[in-house]
Amino acid sequence: HIRHGYRPQEKAEPRIHPRPRLHPFMGTELYRTGTGRRALPRAGNGDLRLCRPDKGGGQPRGAVRKMAMDQSNHDRKDQGRQSQGHQGRQNKEGGQTMMRIRTIWTLALVVLIAGACQRRDFAERITDVNLILKVNTNIANAGDVPLPETMRVDLYDIETGKLQYTDYVGSTGGYIHPNPGLYDLVVYNIGTESTQIRNENLFTEVEAFTSEVSSYLKGQLARFLASVARSRQESASKAPEEEKVVYEPDHIFVGHALGVDIPVRYEGDEDIDVTVEIDVHSVVETWKVSVVNVVGLEWVRDVVAVISGQAESHYIGLGENSERSVSIFFEKEVDAENNALVGSFNTFGKHPGETGILSFDINVTDTGGEEQHFHFDVDSQFMDNPDHHIVVDEPITIEEPKVSGGGFVPTVDDWQDVHTDINL
Repeated sequence: HIRHGYRPQEKAEPRIHPRPRLHPFMGTELYRTGTGRRALPRAGNGDLRLCRPDKGGGQPRGAVRKMAMDQSNHDRKDQGRQSQGHQGRQNKEGGQTMMRIRTIWTLALVVLIAGACQRRDFAERITDVNLILKVNTNIANAGDVPLPETMRVDLYDIETGKLQYTDYVGSTGGYIHPNPGLYDLVVYNIGTESTQIRNENLFTEVEAFTSEVSSYLKGQLARFLASVARSRQESASKAPEEEKVVYEPDHIFVGHALGVDIPVRYEGDEDIDVTVEIDVHSVVETWKVSVVNVVGLEWVRDVVAVISGQAESHYIGLGENSERSVSIFFEKEVDAENNALVGSFNTFGKHPGETGILSFDINVTDTGGEEQHFHFDVDSQFMDNPDHHIVVDEPITIEEPKVSGGGFVPTVDDWQDVHTDINL
């Protein structure tokens, strides 16, 4: 039935455009339909189907982009694997080449070493050196001097002069065990009471010396030192420097062996014997001093003496005395039978530069506690004196004390040796 103004609408059929369009992301073919655009996958993409409807349903645009990026990443990975495979083959070939080069160099080095070295069975190195010491204890005016108990052996590098090896042997020697090399050898005794050693690490500076007297004793000798200074100033062309007063040294026995060559030896080389013989003697002199023609010995309670112009120390490596001058303090005794004051002192020797200023001073303490001083010039007696005996024959008189037999005059006895065994 046809009504006015009414016309039945015919159902619209979908219009399909037969002409395909390429999607900008996936390269898929798009077909427009009446309800929207629909993407059909290319051959080989399987069940992939992307679409973008105009209204509702279908997949969003982001899904299309994601699948496009996944495909692009997949393509880049394929290219990377192909590039890595090619580079890996190049690295492998380069590593094999370097391995062949190292092998060739190693074989060449082995051939060179085999031709340059002499094969030798494993053997222990021999380091024994037989050291024979011949100690001379015959010292003028020293009496019976016992052999030292322990000797120190120092080996110095012949080029640098630095200490390389130290050992200890008995007074007749023994075996030491230094490394092979060329050395200057110095041996000396240890354990002395007043003689000390310093600068042991250098051949040219190792030095034997004694300490300066105590401040208390130096105060007692103040007038002595002033008298010595005045006498030296009168004898010298210019005022000399004030000298230190030191204790006398003990005898120190020293020996040298310069340029000792110790070869390399192994088991089987026992026929190569290394023996070093060294003559050892004391570098300290003992001098006797006798003051004769003394009047008034009955008033003497104590006597001490100082002699000036002596060498301060001795360089035991070089075998030379130092150029520093000192005065040596020592004690004297009363020889009532011969009306004399006698004594002895040890010294490294007269200072080589001292001439005309060597003096000998005596300090006598009488029974009343007073001090009396006597000064003598003995420079000439140090020259050409093989007996090492100084004799002062000038008459001297020790005056009777002004105070006799009264008052309190304290005295101190000499030190006594006390021997005690110590278990170590």
